[in-house]
Amino acid sequence: MQVLSDNKEKLPEWPVDPSDKKAQQFIRDIIHRGTEEAFEALLHLKNWKPHKHTEVKEFDRNAFLEEMIDDFT
Repeated sequence: MQVLSDNKEKLPEWPVDPSDKKAQQFIRDIIHRGTEEAFEALLHLKNWKPHKHTEVKEFDRNAFLEEMIDDFT
């Protein structure tokens, strides 16, 4: 979070004050970005449906891990 608040965009100081409007907007944006990355990682999972009888053996581990790393950074 410190790295994010140190970048060139005008972001709130870290740690943020959750009672501040700009801080709440920042928190909301970070949560949305993380959710998007987690969803992108989920798209690489092909065998999660319990009703599906076929099984996809191919799995792009690198692409999945890239999305997971994006989610956590």
